[in-house]
Amino acid sequence: MGATLDMEGLERRAYQTLWEDGLIDVISGVGLLAMGTAWIMHEAALGAIFPAILVPVWSSAHRRLSAPRVGVVEFAPERRGRERKKQLVLALIGVLCLALGVAVYSFGRPTGEVFRAIVPGLPAALLGLGAGLVGAMCGIRRFLLYAAAMVVIGALGAGLGVRPGWHLLSGGVIVTVSGIAVLVSYLHRYPVDDPEASA
Repeated sequence: MGATLDMEGLERRAYQTLWEDGLIDVISGVGLLAMGTAWIMHEAALGAIFPAILVPVWSSAHRRLSAPRVGVVEFAPERRGRERKKQLVLALIGVLCLALGVAVYSFGRPTGEVFRAIVPGLPAALLGLGAGLVGAMCGIRRFLLYAAAMVVIGALGAGLGVRPGWHLLSGGVIVTVSGIAVLVSYLHRYPVDDPEASA
């Protein structure tokens, strides 16, 4: 029983290292930048494709960049199945949050003054909610901070009368810069020629 518990603990720790390289942050930030740009160009609906595209991009980038540094862990079949489902759920969360934001912004504007005032901030806030769900599901605490930042950006942007695309771009800059900082730190901590990292 003790050995089984130790193996489960090791697997949980190995799973947590998936998120230490900052690639998920960079990919998410780039996605926000792309969605914000699409919105500013009056093609907001196209932004919904980016979360679905970027999940496999993250998986490939992680395999090429991180695996040579810290190795590859073969998770148990149950964990692999859960991860495949989780990746699908994460992609759907991103798509649904953006689609809901687009729908509310596009069709909710004719209603009352208060609602009209907060609607421009909803896309960023909803994507912030998505980031919070990702952070909670995957145990990535910094994503909870990104979630709070997106909600604040949405609220401030709506108060200042800024269009939603600029909210997403602002959030994208924060997440991308943070992700690059995490990635650079990770690369310094685990150089590819470090025998301990490749053991």
